[in-house]
Parts: sequence; structure tokens; C-alpha cells
Amino acid sequence: MKATFPHVGRMDIFIKGMTKALGMEAVVPPTNSKKALNLGVKYAPEFVCLPFKLMLGNLIEALEKGADTIILVSDRGPCRLGLYGLPLQIILKNLGYKFNWVTLDSPQAIKSSFQLGMIKGVEKYRDKLTFMDGLLAFHFGWKKMLATEEIERLSLKIRPYEINKGDTTKVFYQGMRAIEEAENLYDLKKAKNKAIRNLKNISQDRSRKPLKVAIAGEIFVVLDSFANLDIEKKLGELGCEVDRTIWFSTHILHHLGLDKFMRKSKRKAIQAARPYLKYHVGAECNATVGYAILYAKEGYDGFIHLMPFTCMPEFVAGGVLTRVSKDYDIPIFTVELEEHSSQTHLMTRLEAFVELLKRRRNQRSNQ
Repeated sequence: MKATFPHVGRMDIFIKGMTKALGMEAVVPPTNSKKALNLGVKYAPEFVCLPFKLMLGNLIEALEKGADTIILVSDRGPCRLGLYGLPLQIILKNLGYKFNWVTLDSPQAIKSSFQLGMIKGVEKYRDKLTFMDGLLAFHFGWKKMLATEEIERLSLKIRPYEINKGDTTKVFYQGMRAIEEAENLYDLKKAKNKAIRNLKNISQDRSRKPLKVAIAGEIFVVLDSFANLDIEKKLGELGCEVDRTIWFSTHILHHLGLDKFMRKSKRKAIQAARPYLKYHVGAECNATVGYAILYAKEGYDGFIHLMPFTCMPEFVAGGVLTRVSKDYDIPIFTVELEEHSSQTHLMTRLEAFVELLKRRRNQRSNQ
């Protein structure tokens, strides 16, 4: 079995670690790129969102590399992304590709995740797959995922202080490669600790007072740096300390009901949004609105809302955020992302937004 999956953010590290521990070969598609996007735009319906087009192009690249099984971590709606499994299969089959398909598409499937929905999907490919096999595989993949997120969180805090622009990004990717190559838990711990040390040893100017900016929105474009045009790196180099609201681990923990005691959990964000949204709109809409409120209460300087063009739930969130911005006195910048989005255009708008935040901070200091 040669399993593959759409490349979304750092999720590949979790799935690669897990499939390897299960004795399966993972065919890792290249990270999202212009090539994948062009393939998706060519074969996808014009009206679908950017995540669908990137996933389609990504899967075509993986199938060309010899993958025979596709694993899709999905949902059941009401976001359209939860319904994209079937159209993806139809398009790929019409293009002549042959493959097996495994969908992990419900909180219940993830909740029994040590049977994983995944184990049910792969047991026909591997004899004598036991509960312990699944448990150990999940644990190893999960630890890799947490290690990756730990150094990524640290890089977001260090980047606005770096003296030599680009040092943080370089060291971060070196750490990522070491974590990815770790074969066991001992090597993984060593790789993570080394990456943390190297990040902390970057030349920094701690006299700076970076702006604090939170990022929320649709899960794919928040997690994937190609889809969001590397917005976190851009903000860090403009002098902003970024806090991202969505991580792969927190998304899973929310669906497992294990995020009750997290300080800014998705559960608390949805609760905070209830004065504005008393029903579930779909996808991350309610949480996006709630996160804006939670971060405004914490005194953040600004809030950035990322959404794919044509995404209905996030379009609703954008309308509500206009009201939240006034009610909680926090500048909110909505970025719509699609295949024609430009790095230069985004950078110009980010520079203007950051300048606005600096002026607001100076005015408040003077007052």
C-alpha cells in the first residue's frame, strides 16, 4: 500500500509518522506550489474554493508519484470542504487514475481514533493489524506533530525580534527537517530540543516592542503557508508577534472534546460569539467571530481574518466582524485568497495595516 493525502500545513508530519509506524509507505505529495495550483485550476470547477483546487492538484502530483491509496481527513459539512471527497474522486477517476479511498470524516471516527476509522480503512491492506499497532502509530505521529507545532509557535514569537531578517525561518526549517527524519521517540526529543536551542540562540533585539496580531479564519488557508502567501512570516518581519488560532492538534482536540481547559479553545471562542451568532453557520465561522472578541479582550493590537474567495461561512463571519471591530475597538483586516492572489498586493496591504496599528498604539501611549 502506498498511501497519500492532501498536503495541508504540517499535517503531513503526523500522517507520515503514523503510516510509517504502521508499516505502510506514504507517498508524500510536494508542498503546495504554483504547479499544484495550476493543476487544480485546470481540472476543478471554476466556482470552487482555493483549498479544493490545491487539494486536487496535490493529489494528482501524488498519484503521478505512484500512490495507490488516498487518505482524506475531512468533515461532514455544512462547509463545502466536508463534501468534497466525492467530487475529488470523480474528477480523479475521470482523469484515468486508479486508487483506493479512505475518508476520516467525523468526530466519531477520530474519537475512536485508536481504531481510527483509519485502521478500518487499512486493515484490508495489512494482515494482523492490532489495536496496539494503531495506538503506537498514532502516538508517534502525534508526538511529531506536537514537536513541530512547539517550534513553530516559538518561531512566531522570535521572528519580530530577529536582527538578521530570515534567520528564524532558516533555523525553523532546519528543525522541521530534523523532526521529520526522527525514527523514534528518543531521536525526536533530541531534534526538538536542538531546534528550540537554535531558535533561542538567534541574534535578537529585545528592546523592540512588537505589535500583537492574531490570525483566524478558514482552517486550510490558516494552516497552509502557500495558500495564505506566507502571511505569518511577512507579519513577523514587519515587527508583529503572531498568534494563530488554529493548529492541527487543537483542531483534533476540539473534535475529541478535550479542549475544555485550554485558555483560548475553539469551544470558548464559539461561546464568545453567541451574542452575534446564535446558530452554527458552518466551518470556522462562529469560532472566527469569537476569537476576535477573545483577542480584543486580551488587548491585542489587531486581528487578521483569512478566507478563501467564495467561502460562504467565512463570508458571513466577515460581515459580523465589522460589528465586532466597532464594539471591541480592534482593527480587523479580512484577506480573501484565491488563485489570482498576489504576494506584492498582500504585502502592500499588510504594510498599511501594520502602520495603522503602530499609529493607534502611539496615540494611546500619548493619551
